[in-house]
Amino acid sequence: MTSKDYYAILGLKRGASVTEIKKAYRKLARKLHPDVNPGDAESEQRFKEVSEAYSVLSDPKTKEQYDRYGFVGDPNQGFGGGSPFGGFDFNATGFDFSDIFDFFGRQGRPQDGPGTDTGPRKGQDIQYSMRLSFKDAIEGVTSRIRVSRSQACDTCKGRGRTPVAQPTVCHRCKGSGRESAGAGLFHVQRTCPACGGTGRLMEATCHDCHGSGSKPFMDTIQVRIPPGVDNGSKIRVAGKGEAGINGGQPGDLYIVTQVDDHPLFRRVGDHIYLPFPITVTEAALGTKVQVPTIHGTTTVKIPPGTQAGQKIRLREKGIRSLRSGSNGDMFLEIEVRTPDTRDTRVRELLQELAEFEDKTIRDHLPLND
Repeated sequence: MTSKDYYAILGLKRGASVTEIKKAYRKLARKLHPDVNPGDAESEQRFKEVSEAYSVLSDPKTKEQYDRYGFVGDPNQGFGGGSPFGGFDFNATGFDFSDIFDFFGRQGRPQDGPGTDTGPRKGQDIQYSMRLSFKDAIEGVTSRIRVSRSQACDTCKGRGRTPVAQPTVCHRCKGSGRESAGAGLFHVQRTCPACGGTGRLMEATCHDCHGSGSKPFMDTIQVRIPPGVDNGSKIRVAGKGEAGINGGQPGDLYIVTQVDDHPLFRRVGDHIYLPFPITVTEAALGTKVQVPTIHGTTTVKIPPGTQAGQKIRLREKGIRSLRSGSNGDMFLEIEVRTPDTRDTRVRELLQELAEFEDKTIRDHLPLND
């Protein structure tokens, strides 16, 4: 029976989840491991305590017993039935020892070489920036582009290695078929992933692609840009990215659009805005005018009494939405232009008009004395 506070040993609060326990253990195990701290007795003892705490708290059954009673196992026999590490049973934890191998691999051990088969994996995606005119972005366009990407090596079929006539001794396990990680209190073994436990390599690095499994090339691709794209829109072209790994599917190509401005129209989302000048009499009396839109010319009624800055809405005269497929709207931003007063007759007419204007339009504005 034990009265140790396993949660405190791992730096956790009582009742921590298994995920939190595993994360804390990994962090401490890598910090305190004897191979990282050779000759440090304190670190070795601390590592032993951390390992014991993890063995108890990582198993739902022993964790439940510990949380309920404060100890694990038969109180008459002591913790764990006398395991070789003072109660730490590696086989009972369910810990993924590949993490330990990865850790020691980063300390300088050889990594997977040409004989390692990690299985097929999808290739990386690539991006291509495409500049479009305002018109092409609105209407859509089909274009041919050249993209630098990679394709699977024909010689090795994308695997990066080819069969050899004479097998060689595995560089990773030195022919033993097993590899080890750690030492002393924490020593584990597994089947060598490079040779599959045979101790011999039946394949060698592909001489054509130098083990990469792919070769670069320039690809000419015909792409269709749908109507309605905007700055930053992404168009996916499946299977036109980098070559897959170990025979996996190629990645995808993403075309990112950059759209030029228009000299007249201003785009805001799927809507179009057009500054539209009218005369004083047109604003006062109303009129019908011809208006250019991105879909062609249309007739618009200017109502009597239209004011400068007013917006007149033209329904569904905007841009087709990529998401919904429906059109946005167009808005005329009214600008009232006054006539040229250098003409004497124009001044006379305006003076006559002034007699009928409302002189109280600014009476609501406060003025300082």
